[in-house]
Amino acid sequence: MFCVFVCVILGNSSAAAPDLKDIYKNLCELSGQAYTDYYLGLESIAIDYTLIEKAKGLLVIPASFDWMDLGSYGDLHKAIGGDDKGNYAVGNIETEGVQNSFIHNQEDKPVAVIGLDNVAIVNTPHGLLVTRKDLAPKVGEVSKRIEEKRN
Repeated sequence: MFCVFVCVILGNSSAAAPDLKDIYKNLCELSGQAYTDYYLGLESIAIDYTLIEKAKGLLVIPASFDWMDLGSYGDLHKAIGGDDKGNYAVGNIETEGVQNSFIHNQEDKPVAVIGLDNVAIVNTPHGLLVTRKDLAPKVGEVSKRIEEKRN
């Protein structure tokens, strides 16, 4: 967990990662869809390797607190809860015999889910994801392969 002032990041990025400073300035000048498009077009980089390990004058402070990775469907499902069967379902969805599942349908066409437990199903105009919640962290790897095939 990083807690840091923007001025510290910008001051250290000049020497360690000048591209980050330019990215930040560009993001500050954009809004709405232009901001979203620019942000989504950025290369995925780990800030700890790119900047934090090279930064000067930073401190590490031990802390003890609960943590949830809301990028994980399992943790996201825990955070938002579910119905009496443990299901979180949004959109045009019909279920039968489904438990402990995260189902999100962003399209008008119906999604029917029958007899599954502990799954994440996400239907968007860009694609359909069906996975066990414990395997949801692999989504990034699969997404990269799909993107490579597109290009």
